[in-house]
Amino acid sequence: MLVNMIPIYPLDGGQFLSNLLSFYLDGRLVRDVMLKTGACCALLIMLAGLWLDSTIAVFAGAILLILNLQLSQQQEYDESYSETFLGYDFSQGYTSLEQSNETPVQKQKSFWRRWREQRQEEKLRQIQEREQKDELQLDSILEKLHTGGQETLTDQEKQVLNRASARYRSRKQGTESAE
Repeated sequence: MLVNMIPIYPLDGGQFLSNLLSFYLDGRLVRDVMLKTGACCALLIMLAGLWLDSTIAVFAGAILLILNLQLSQQQEYDESYSETFLGYDFSQGYTSLEQSNETPVQKQKSFWRRWREQRQEEKLRQIQEREQKDELQLDSILEKLHTGGQETLTDQEKQVLNRASARYRSRKQGTESAE
Protein backbone atom coordinates (compact mmCIF):
# COMPACT_ATOMS: atom_id res chain seq x y z
CA MET A 1 0.00 0.00 0.00
CA LEU A 2 2.84 2.41 0.80
CA VAL A 3 4.51 1.77 -2.56
CA ASN A 4 1.26 2.67 -4.32
CA MET A 5 1.31 6.11 -2.63
CA ILE A 6 4.62 7.14 -4.28
CA PRO A 7 3.87 10.28 -6.38
CA ILE A 8 4.73 8.69 -9.72
CA TYR A 9 1.98 9.09 -12.28
CA PRO A 10 0.82 5.54 -12.99
CA LEU A 11 0.50 4.87 -9.24
CA ASP A 12 -2.38 6.13 -7.08
CA GLY A 13 -0.14 8.66 -5.34
CA GLY A 14 0.73 10.18 -8.70
CA GLN A 15 -2.89 10.37 -9.78
CA PHE A 16 -3.86 11.94 -6.44
CA LEU A 17 -1.10 14.55 -6.75
CA SER A 18 -2.08 15.21 -10.38
CA ASN A 19 -5.72 15.80 -9.43
CA LEU A 20 -4.68 18.01 -6.53
CA LEU A 21 -2.39 20.12 -8.72
CA SER A 22 -5.04 20.45 -11.45
CA PHE A 23 -7.08 22.64 -9.08
CA TYR A 24 -4.25 25.17 -8.92
CA LEU A 25 -2.30 24.84 -12.18
CA ASP A 26 -2.86 24.60 -15.94
CA GLY A 27 -3.12 21.10 -17.42
CA ARG A 28 0.13 21.34 -19.36
CA LEU A 29 1.98 22.60 -16.30
CA VAL A 30 0.51 19.78 -14.21
CA ARG A 31 1.79 17.26 -16.75
CA ASP A 32 5.27 18.81 -16.68
CA VAL A 33 5.35 18.84 -12.87
CA MET A 34 4.15 15.24 -12.71
CA LEU A 35 6.73 14.12 -15.27
CA LYS A 36 9.55 15.76 -13.31
CA THR A 37 8.27 14.52 -9.94
CA GLY A 38 7.82 10.99 -11.22
CA ALA A 39 11.24 10.92 -12.86
CA CYS A 40 12.92 12.23 -9.70
CA CYS A 41 11.13 9.69 -7.48
CA ALA A 42 11.96 6.81 -9.83
CA LEU A 43 15.61 7.87 -9.99
CA LEU A 44 15.71 8.13 -6.18
CA ILE A 45 14.32 4.60 -5.92
CA MET A 46 16.95 3.38 -8.35
CA LEU A 47 19.76 5.15 -6.46
CA ALA A 48 18.49 3.79 -3.14
CA GLY A 49 18.47 0.34 -4.69
CA LEU A 50 22.05 0.77 -5.84
CA TRP A 51 23.09 2.06 -2.44
CA LEU A 52 21.33 -0.77 -0.60
CA ASP A 53 22.51 -3.30 -3.20
CA SER A 54 18.90 -4.25 -3.99
CA THR A 55 18.34 -5.41 -7.55
CA ILE A 56 14.59 -5.40 -7.05
CA ALA A 57 14.54 -1.71 -6.07
CA VAL A 58 16.70 -0.75 -9.06
CA PHE A 59 14.46 -2.77 -11.37
CA ALA A 60 11.27 -1.33 -9.82
CA GLY A 61 12.65 2.22 -10.16
CA ALA A 62 13.54 1.61 -13.80
CA ILE A 63 10.07 0.19 -14.53
CA LEU A 64 8.39 3.16 -12.81
CA LEU A 65 10.57 5.59 -14.76
CA ILE A 66 9.67 3.91 -18.05
CA LEU A 67 5.95 3.88 -17.19
CA ASN A 68 6.09 7.53 -16.18
CA LEU A 69 7.74 8.54 -19.46
CA GLN A 70 5.39 6.35 -21.51
CA LEU A 71 2.27 7.83 -19.92
CA SER A 72 3.63 11.33 -20.41
CA GLN A 73 4.18 10.67 -24.13
CA GLN A 74 0.74 9.09 -24.39
CA GLN A 75 -0.93 12.13 -22.81
CA GLU A 76 0.97 14.44 -25.16
CA TYR A 77 -0.17 12.34 -28.13
CA ASP A 78 -3.78 12.20 -26.92
CA GLU A 79 -3.97 16.00 -26.83
CA SER A 80 -3.00 16.27 -30.48
CA TYR A 81 -5.08 13.26 -31.61
CA SER A 82 -7.88 13.99 -34.01
CA GLU A 83 -11.20 12.21 -33.55
CA THR A 84 -11.57 11.75 -37.29
CA PHE A 85 -10.61 8.64 -39.21
CA LEU A 86 -7.32 9.19 -41.08
CA GLY A 87 -7.80 12.93 -40.74
CA TYR A 88 -11.13 13.02 -42.61
CA ASP A 89 -14.54 13.84 -41.22
CA PHE A 90 -17.06 11.40 -42.72
CA SER A 91 -20.03 12.71 -40.76
CA GLN A 92 -21.24 14.50 -43.93
CA GLY A 93 -20.52 11.60 -46.24
CA TYR A 94 -17.80 11.38 -48.88
CA THR A 95 -18.50 14.89 -50.10
CA SER A 96 -16.69 16.18 -47.02
CA LEU A 97 -13.45 15.07 -48.69
CA GLU A 98 -13.98 17.63 -51.43
CA GLN A 99 -14.73 20.44 -48.98
CA SER A 100 -11.89 19.74 -46.58
CA ASN A 101 -11.09 22.95 -44.77
CA GLU A 102 -9.38 21.53 -41.71
CA THR A 103 -7.22 23.68 -39.59
CA PRO A 104 -3.76 22.19 -39.18
CA VAL A 105 -3.10 20.76 -35.73
CA GLN A 106 0.04 22.20 -34.23
CA LYS A 107 2.00 19.59 -32.35
CA GLN A 108 3.31 20.74 -29.00
CA LYS A 109 7.04 20.81 -28.59
CA SER A 110 8.50 18.27 -26.22
CA PHE A 111 10.24 19.21 -23.00
CA TRP A 112 13.68 18.46 -24.50
CA ARG A 113 13.04 20.52 -27.64
CA ARG A 114 11.86 23.51 -25.57
CA TRP A 115 14.90 23.16 -23.30
CA ARG A 116 17.25 22.96 -26.30
CA GLU A 117 15.66 26.04 -27.94
CA GLN A 118 15.89 28.01 -24.70
CA ARG A 119 19.53 27.01 -24.38
CA GLN A 120 20.29 28.09 -27.96
CA GLU A 121 18.51 31.41 -27.39
CA GLU A 122 20.56 31.98 -24.23
CA LYS A 123 23.82 31.24 -26.08
CA LEU A 124 22.82 33.62 -28.89
CA ARG A 125 21.98 36.32 -26.35
CA GLN A 126 25.38 35.89 -24.66
CA ILE A 127 27.18 36.11 -28.01
CA GLN A 128 25.28 39.29 -28.89
CA GLU A 129 26.10 40.84 -25.52
CA ARG A 130 29.79 40.02 -25.97
CA GLU A 131 29.76 41.51 -29.49
CA GLN A 132 28.14 44.71 -28.19
CA LYS A 133 30.72 44.94 -25.43
CA ASP A 134 33.52 44.41 -27.96
CA GLU A 135 32.10 47.11 -30.24
CA LEU A 136 32.12 49.61 -27.39
CA GLN A 137 35.79 48.83 -26.65
CA LEU A 138 36.89 48.65 -30.28
CA ASP A 139 37.28 52.40 -30.90
CA SER A 140 39.54 52.91 -27.89
CA ILE A 141 41.60 49.82 -28.79
CA LEU A 142 42.07 51.02 -32.38
CA GLU A 143 43.10 54.48 -31.13
CA LYS A 144 45.61 52.88 -28.76
CA LEU A 145 46.91 50.68 -31.60
CA HIS A 146 47.26 53.71 -33.87
CA THR A 147 49.14 55.84 -31.36
CA GLY A 148 51.30 53.29 -29.55
CA GLY A 149 51.51 50.26 -31.80
CA GLN A 150 50.66 46.61 -31.22
CA GLU A 151 53.10 46.29 -28.30
CA THR A 152 50.94 48.57 -26.13
CA LEU A 153 47.87 46.29 -26.33
CA THR A 154 47.05 43.89 -23.49
CA ASP A 155 46.16 40.26 -24.15
CA GLN A 156 42.48 40.99 -23.52
CA GLU A 157 42.53 43.88 -26.00
CA LYS A 158 44.19 41.65 -28.59
CA GLN A 159 41.45 39.06 -28.11
CA VAL A 160 38.75 41.71 -28.59
CA LEU A 161 40.52 42.93 -31.72
CA ASN A 162 40.83 39.38 -33.11
CA ARG A 163 37.14 38.62 -32.46
CA ALA A 164 36.08 41.86 -34.16
CA SER A 165 38.36 41.13 -37.10
CA ALA A 166 36.90 37.63 -37.49
CA ARG A 167 33.35 39.06 -37.38
CA TYR A 168 34.12 41.66 -40.06
CA ARG A 169 35.79 39.04 -42.28
CA SER A 170 32.79 36.71 -42.01
CA ARG A 171 30.42 39.59 -42.82
CA LYS A 172 32.53 40.55 -45.82
CA GLN A 173 32.59 36.96 -47.10
CA GLY A 174 28.81 36.77 -46.63
CA THR A 175 28.25 39.89 -48.71
CA GLU A 176 30.69 38.79 -51.44
CA SER A 177 28.95 35.42 -51.81
CA ALA A 178 25.57 37.18 -52.04
CA GLU A 179 26.80 39.31 -54.94
